[in-house]
Amino acid sequence: MRNLLLLSVLVVTGCAGSRDPGVVTLSALDQMGRNPGSFNFAIFEEGTNKVAWSGVPAQGATVSGNVKGGEYRLLVISSAGVASMEIDVDGDERVTARLTTGGAARGEARKNGKPFSAEIWMPIPGKGTEKSSALSYITRANADGKFQIDRLPPGKWVLVVGTSTEGFKEVTVKIDEGKVSQIGYVDLP
Repeated sequence: MRNLLLLSVLVVTGCAGSRDPGVVTLSALDQMGRNPGSFNFAIFEEGTNKVAWSGVPAQGATVSGNVKGGEYRLLVISSAGVASMEIDVDGDERVTARLTTGGAARGEARKNGKPFSAEIWMPIPGKGTEKSSALSYITRANADGKFQIDRLPPGKWVLVVGTSTEGFKEVTVKIDEGKVSQIGYVDLP
C-alpha cells in the first residue's frame, strides 16, 4: 500500500520560560549522515498547540528562525525517517535531528462489518483532525480495507478513517519506535 507521505514535517512542542529567546537553526541527517532534503515544518506552543513557526526550507537547506526561550519537544518527519528529541532554547541554538525509522500503524477499515476502501489520515499533533496535505500522513485502505502508515514518530496520534459520504471515525493510536501498532478493525456504522 502506498502512503502519500509528505516530504517531512517538524513539530516542536514547548513552554516559554525565563530563558532567552534566540535564533534556532534546524537541520536533519538520515541514518547514513546525509541531509534528507527539503522538509515542511511547524513549531507548536505547549498547552495551546498554536503554531508559532512553520514553513518549507529550500531543498537540502537548514532553516533558522526566532523562537522564545524555553524547553521544547522536537519531532521531525521526513521521507528519510523521523526523529524525536528535547531541546532547550536559551539564546541561539543549533539543532540537528538524527532520523530513525520510527514506528507504524496498521489496521482494517470496515463499514457495517465489511471491509471497504476508506480514506486514512493521521494529522500532525496540534493540528486537530482535519485532513491537510501540508501536515498529515495520508493514504487509502485497499479493496480489502487494509492499510498501514509507516515512519511515524513515537507518541500518541489520532487516526481518522472514513469517507465524505460514509462519515469518519477517530481512533487514538500509541506509536513506539521500531514497532507496528496493530489497530485492528475500525468499523463505521
